Amino acid sequence: MFTYQFYLKDSRKEETLIILYLREGGKIIKLSTEVKVNPKNWDNNVKRIKKTAPYARVDNERLLKWETAATEAIKVTACENGTLQDIKKRVLIAMGKDGSDSKELFLPYFLKWCTTTTTRRQATRYMLHTYNVFREFAEKDSPTFGDITNAYIEKFIEWMAKRNLGPNTRGNHIKRIKTAMREALDEGIHRNTEFTKFRKEKEQVENIYLTEEEISRIENLPLCGAWERARDLFIIGCHTAMRFSDCVRLRPEDIHDGIITQKQMKTDEVVSIPCHPKVAEIIEKYHGAPDIPAQSLNSCIKEICREAGICERIGIRRHGAAETTYYEKWELVSSHTARRSAATNMYKAGIPTIAIMKITGHKSERVFMDYIKVSGEENARMLKKNPFFN
Repeated sequence: MFTYQFYLKDSRKEETLIILYLREGGKIIKLSTEVKVNPKNWDNNVKRIKKTAPYARVDNERLLKWETAATEAIKVTACENGTLQDIKKRVLIAMGKDGSDSKELFLPYFLKWCTTTTTRRQATRYMLHTYNVFREFAEKDSPTFGDITNAYIEKFIEWMAKRNLGPNTRGNHIKRIKTAMREALDEGIHRNTEFTKFRKEKEQVENIYLTEEEISRIENLPLCGAWERARDLFIIGCHTAMRFSDCVRLRPEDIHDGIITQKQMKTDEVVSIPCHPKVAEIIEKYHGAPDIPAQSLNSCIKEICREAGICERIGIRRHGAAETTYYEKWELVSSHTARRSAATNMYKAGIPTIAIMKITGHKSERVFMDYIKVSGEENARMLKKNPFFN
């Protein structure tokens, strides 16, 4: 008769593997579930990790998969009068541990993926940041491609949440891991397709934008020094919808016949943007974009907005919090607010969505519309001018 059971590999250690025992009479085959637990958190009566333990839900789900695989393997093998070795083989196949996955470690490949520009992708600092975050979580496990399972990623998501990384940040990290896994699959490095099940979290963020009237107030402030340079660089973003990384690289030679043409640093895409008179004035003033670090810009622009009287009270509910936190609008302004303000004001001015996307570089209209910050009331006022409502 075939049976199975979970046991701890070494209950004397602070952390030990959970082993699946397959039995037939006096014969035993041991399979590592690759799930680890502190023996104090192990409930030996139900053969599960106690619910109060860290990552208990995710790890118990992994144990359930092993249990399901063993149950099904025993049932099929018993019908075929097979052996204990047949059960082992079926369990490993069900768990994707049959040797079809490369034993190559994932982290070295992921580092190369995050730092190498190819015809398929542009290496960015955001990709390297994802690598550093995932390495901090996974380095002690030294995961192979076969180890990067849905359960493993769920554990990573819980780990990030405990470090106060928001849903959108967590989702972007997962998206990059999925993309790397897909490219490695295409290259024949592994055969683990479970990455297709990874969930990408997303939270609708109430980012703000500045109206044209508020931007005019900022433009008309009498400033000097670092504050003046920060303001002028911010204004370039407000009239071009360019990212900070592209604004700082803007040079007179990028402008021909009133058109700015530049390759975006993040996407490697070439975009062409009409040059607003205010932008042309700033470029002429500095013989290029003002030189100021992003950190200094973010610090200065908040104070500049407060000086301009941009003090509207705005409620924000972050990361699923039960209560709304209220801020004055200037506190929420950052370098990226300029790009969002430009896109939103273009949209409000009636410029077609597809034309704005050519400027911002967005590929998906759904993503672009998430980017546009128009309230229900503002949308109604825009529609009111349409002949349909008159």
